[in-house]
Amino acid sequence: MLAQLTIDNIALINRLDLELSDGLTVITGETGAGKSILLDALGLVLGMRADTTLVRDGTDKAVVTARFNLPAAHPAHLWIREQALEQVGEEIFLRRVVTANGRSRAFINETAVPLSALERLGTVLVDVHGQHDHQSLLQSSTHLAILDAFAGHETLLTAVTDCYQQWRTDRQQLDALRHQLATAAERRAFLVFQLEELDRANVQPGELEQLKQQKHLLQHGARLQQGIEQALTWMVHGEKNAVERLHRSGSELEHCAKVDGQLLPLAERARAIQYEIESIGADLSHYQRALHVDTEAMDSLEQRLDLIHQLCRKHRREAHELAELAHGWHQELQQLEQAEEQEQQLEQRLASSLQQYQQTADQLTLSRHRAAERLITEVTQQLQDLYMTATHLDVQITPVAGSPRPSGQEEVELLMSANPGEPVKPLKQIASGGEIARIMLALKSVLADASMVNTLIFDEIDSGISGRVASAAGEKLRGIGTHRRQVIAITHLPQVAVWGHHHLKVVKQLQQQRSYIDVQQLNRQERVEEVARLLAGDQITDSARHNAQELLSQAGL
Repeated sequence: MLAQLTIDNIALINRLDLELSDGLTVITGETGAGKSILLDALGLVLGMRADTTLVRDGTDKAVVTARFNLPAAHPAHLWIREQALEQVGEEIFLRRVVTANGRSRAFINETAVPLSALERLGTVLVDVHGQHDHQSLLQSSTHLAILDAFAGHETLLTAVTDCYQQWRTDRQQLDALRHQLATAAERRAFLVFQLEELDRANVQPGELEQLKQQKHLLQHGARLQQGIEQALTWMVHGEKNAVERLHRSGSELEHCAKVDGQLLPLAERARAIQYEIESIGADLSHYQRALHVDTEAMDSLEQRLDLIHQLCRKHRREAHELAELAHGWHQELQQLEQAEEQEQQLEQRLASSLQQYQQTADQLTLSRHRAAERLITEVTQQLQDLYMTATHLDVQITPVAGSPRPSGQEEVELLMSANPGEPVKPLKQIASGGEIARIMLALKSVLADASMVNTLIFDEIDSGISGRVASAAGEKLRGIGTHRRQVIAITHLPQVAVWGHHHLKVVKQLQQQRSYIDVQQLNRQERVEEVARLLAGDQITDSARHNAQELLSQAGL
């Protein structure tokens, strides 16, 4: 429940620290006293969009802090653990800071969070029901959610949504494949033509570099022949070539070494050089025999290079990427050839997912019909308590033909007959404001046990009613506030106010030429005075006080 609400610098509130309890807390006050400001402040800490006009004039920021005390099993604690936020026992702290220049910050357990996180957590902490919700009840689009909340079949509803998502995925895949098949013939012809050219070319990785090297050698073949021939002449072929001269030098040194042995190493080195040059000459001769300028080979090489360059430009790829391109196209061509078989498989899978959806949705439909019967019975009982004994409420469940929907196979609308013998009609056609308020209260009563939200706030839900109906509404609000549930009701009716376990009064006061709002916790005698004011207005009489005493006594207070 909401245990504490602290408000700083919100509109006419300078500083307010409210301690709240479970059960029914009623809030009253004169018209214009600022009761709605409390809801605006609470809305901020629950993630509502910030309005800078709420920041009190003359201050630079407004701060609202809410402390919730919840059982360990409450889904809010699970959500906080999933978000890896700090936990503070069974308490949860929300804080919202709004500056005068429009900036806003949000905190959960003193950890800064996006505003969306505050809003998401707020939906499982507090259910705020204002006067505008009367109008939402008139919209049939909200009735399906009401029935599902009462039925409590969240697991089944989730299963239907999951089946729908699977069917939708299978449908999209089949549609995409059929679109592919529609253009498959043209695409297949394109791939066959392009692959025939690429396969015939058969460009290998690294081939372009090898061809460029061969071209370079062929272009300079004559110069190589000339240079090698000259080198061979100097080394081994020419008159007085290097080999011959080294041979003679070595022989002379060998003769001299017989006289002086120190020359023998030099003679051996000379022989070694001679042999090395002879080896180089042999290798050069072999290279020379292999080297020849082939004009036809040059033409063939040029043609090959031109072909590779053309393919690169055509496909906007580097030469080494052509083989990979061809491989990818071969795979695509293979997939196109297998597309008809894939279409059959997808059709079977789509039929299976549709069947699974229909089976699960049929279970949901059955659950909704059963819940509708119970809902009619329980709401009818609640309406009788609220003096709408002649009112008959019905739930119309209409099958919806066509494709699967994530919410199931039907639409739901609440229908009403205000008088015996009259046919049921949509609420918006016959329900008055007071009737809608009581129907909403009846629905809230039967839905309370189905919801994990412990704190419910009603903003003048008693609009359009009075007298004994108002007293019944107050008793109903009190009933909702039992079993460790917290109900906060803003009201202007004394017949409602007397049913509160706790009574807060909003008072506007003037201090140093500035208005400010204070909230007072009323004791028994103060409640008598406030209820008397609600009964009589500004001129409180002894008779009004006596009536207030009687109303409080009738409510057990």
